[in-house]
Amino acid sequence: MDDSMDCSQIGEDEAWAIAEALKENRRLNRLNLDENQLGDAGARAIAETLKVNTTLTDLNLGQNQIGDAGARAIAETLKVNMRLTYLNLYGNQIGDAGAQAIAEALKVNTTLTKLLLFSNQLKDDGARAIAEALKANKRLSMLHLNSNQIGDGGASAIAEALKLNRTLTELYLGTNYLTEVGVSALRRSGNTTCKLKELDSQWTAVREYAREYTESQPSLNSQRTAVRARKYTESQTSVTLPTETLRFRSELAVKNLELAAKDQMLATKDQMLATKDQMLAAKEQMLAAKDQMIAVKDQMIAAKDQMLVVKEQELQQLRSELAVEGSGRVFFHYINYTGAANPNHALNHRHGAFSAILQALGAPDEHQWTCRGDPVRLVFLCRILSVVIAKMASVVDSQI
Repeated sequence: MDDSMDCSQIGEDEAWAIAEALKENRRLNRLNLDENQLGDAGARAIAETLKVNTTLTDLNLGQNQIGDAGARAIAETLKVNMRLTYLNLYGNQIGDAGAQAIAEALKVNTTLTKLLLFSNQLKDDGARAIAEALKANKRLSMLHLNSNQIGDGGASAIAEALKLNRTLTELYLGTNYLTEVGVSALRRSGNTTCKLKELDSQWTAVREYAREYTESQPSLNSQRTAVRARKYTESQTSVTLPTETLRFRSELAVKNLELAAKDQMLATKDQMLATKDQMLAAKEQMLAAKDQMIAVKDQMIAAKDQMLVVKEQELQQLRSELAVEGSGRVFFHYINYTGAANPNHALNHRHGAFSAILQALGAPDEHQWTCRGDPVRLVFLCRILSVVIAKMASVVDSQI
């Protein structure tokens, strides 16, 4: 999410309000505050916030009247902030002291990839400090130092640093005070990774050309000087907005940050709801699987019930056959008993006929009518006995 509040005449008070909002914000990643009036105090407020903010990656504080004090505050933040990748400080009032503080931060910072310091007040001492930082820094890929006051001494120090640095790919040093000595030192650094931008465009060459041109055409130069002076004066005329408008813009900026924070909270809640929906869907699948298992078990139980019914029927049939066998034994014992006690009894006279019937039916002798644990013989005996009993009953009835 981007938030641009450039050219809004934001001052120190508004900067503190924005800083407080940034402490709670977890969504904003780009903030553009260039061409305002933050000053050192406003820069310090933003810098303190960035020590705890973990989402902002791009920060533009160009043309905000920031001096060395503000640069020091920003440098302290760069030592601990591990999120910011782009920092634009162009068009401020940062001198050698501020550049030295930023250079010390670059020695330990591992996230910043683009640093814009053009159109400030850096001289050779500031350039030397940055050169020392480039020897240790392994992350910075683009550095803008153009439109400062760097001379051959600073350029030579940077050239020595480029012999060791292999991560910097773009270096802007145009419109400084380099002569052929400084330019040659940079070109002889042997660094094939870094591209030297605008190196031939230096104030020294421009001023020399302007001096020669002025001497050759003084009248024309006077006219152009007057026109440039008038345009510069017009461009520097400050436009003071009403106090109510400034207050409204400041409140609007704070509201925008609050809305961004709420948007992030809503997005987090949406993710939580989506996760819960997935969990519910998984539980429903588990319940469906359990229902299927229960249905399968019910089918197995029904099959077992059918098997039990069949077994019960077989057992009932077996009991009936055993009952018939028991009746046959009682009957035979009765015949044997009555025949032995009453030799002249009518049944005794039929005993021979009974034995003949058994033999005709293929039955064993009456003294062997026991199953002795043989189920096949038991069934056979039960069936034979049922036939014999029926025959004997009819014979007895006819004799009586």
